[in-house]
Amino acid sequence: MSLLSIHIKQAGYEPNETKVAGIQFSIGQGELVGLIGTNGAGKSTTIKSILGLMPFFEGEIVKEEKMSLSYLPEHPVFYDECTLQEHIDFVAAMEQLTDERVAPLLELFHMSPHLHELPNTYSKGMQQKAMIILAFMTKPDFLILRSKMMNSIFQLSPDMEKPKVVKRKKPFLFRRSKRIFKQRTEEHGFMELFIKILIRNFTYLTGYFRLVSVTGVAIVVVPPMLFKVLILIGFSFFIRSWMISLWDQVIFSHPMSKKYETKPAFYHARKKVSLYSSIPAVCFLVILLVVNII
Repeated sequence: MSLLSIHIKQAGYEPNETKVAGIQFSIGQGELVGLIGTNGAGKSTTIKSILGLMPFFEGEIVKEEKMSLSYLPEHPVFYDECTLQEHIDFVAAMEQLTDERVAPLLELFHMSPHLHELPNTYSKGMQQKAMIILAFMTKPDFLILRSKMMNSIFQLSPDMEKPKVVKRKKPFLFRRSKRIFKQRTEEHGFMELFIKILIRNFTYLTGYFRLVSVTGVAIVVVPPMLFKVLILIGFSFFIRSWMISLWDQVIFSHPMSKKYETKPAFYHARKKVSLYSSIPAVCFLVILLVVNII
């Protein structure tokens, strides 16, 4: 029986712009399959179709039940605001893994001293090692990798050169990658990832406070009391919609987390985050309204 069966009728980035069409093949246990073609032939589009990352896809990708899949892209992809340890925590929460699973990989690649650093500050070689660790810690049944990553895998050796330990950029908050939630669950994994990105990203954070401050000024300046109340009610709905939109931008659009979008925890976490993050802002504006009335 095939581990993976691929049937792509058509796929592309726009509804009327087909990049690949009429592709059908299957891969069995222990098989090594290569996609070979010139630039623009559709290799990347085929891989993205298998991973479910294409905006427009018609066809069928059938995986064996409980089959795990990992992908090593040509260019490493990380969350800018998260350390390597936090990436590992997220994958471990989604896959329900223990810390013992990743320890041998960290030792093999000599990456333990760099756990609490931001991967985007690593050298290119260290970024590749970090991606390999994240891919292999799940012990995947099926691995998709680009050709430039093959040397990094096939030349593994316990005697490989150990990278120099230099002080690199660390996040402003949770510098030692401390977890927000003690219990490692899928829901907590999504929530922790989003919260840390939100509070570390200056654009997202200032956007949040800008919405609150503009609404606060409106409550103070607008004369009729009814309008003040309506502004507050409207804000309470808008801020939740804004947080959900931000969630989709940060989590849903990233390949590392999009892989787990079918999990119920994905939407449960989004609902909770949009609610909990709006409560402080609404409470502040309610207090401001009460003070303004007095």
